[in-house]
Amino acid sequence: MYSVECGGRGYRWRSHFAIVIRVMKQTTTLSCQLFLLLHDPFTGKGEVSQELLECGVSAAELADLVIGRRLGIVDDHVVMAGLDRAGPGDRVGEYVLGCLADQSKSYSVRTWVGSLGEAVTDLVVRELVDDGVVRHERGSLGLRGRKPDRFPAVDLLRASSSRNRLRRMLAHPAEFDLAGATVASMVGALGAERVLEVHDARNVIKELSTYLPSPVHAVVDGLAAAVASASVALGGR
Repeated sequence: MYSVECGGRGYRWRSHFAIVIRVMKQTTTLSCQLFLLLHDPFTGKGEVSQELLECGVSAAELADLVIGRRLGIVDDHVVMAGLDRAGPGDRVGEYVLGCLADQSKSYSVRTWVGSLGEAVTDLVVRELVDDGVVRHERGSLGLRGRKPDRFPAVDLLRASSSRNRLRRMLAHPAEFDLAGATVASMVGALGAERVLEVHDARNVIKELSTYLPSPVHAVVDGLAAAVASASVALGGR
């Protein structure tokens, strides 16, 4: 088993998958990465339901802030940790930190995943559109109501980068870093491994997730709980 400092973010990433694990500085937030991964870059069609998309995107943002030491996890509850501000220009992170700072008590990961989903996803969409990565096509009205919005690529290379990077890591586990392992684990929690089009992705992701730092793993578990709750609610309709 080997370990390296991952991206200067403060957690040691340990894995039995690799002799050498690349240390890569993260330049795109995990919430943006996951959003792009869960949309077909050509058609812009979502790969999961809107409810699951929002759960995944909000969980990814929480994980990003945990990795960055802005948030902590104590007894499955999200707490403020260290600086109460996100990085420069991080509108999504600032919003999430502001929401937590406004509360007089702490809440579970699952609660925050559900509560933040819609607003965080809207902010991520705005960021990706403003940055010229995707465009926002509003769903048209049909006989069964409004069709889902689509987000086809404006910049295909950037819109596809998250998907291509994760596929490469799954095919060559020596290239996994903490950000990639976290996003992959969230794809697994959402049950969306099919988007990766990699043989045995589910088993690789399942094993990979066991090596996440415990606070990050807690966020993934909170996402899995939110997904299970959403599935039960859907089944009861």
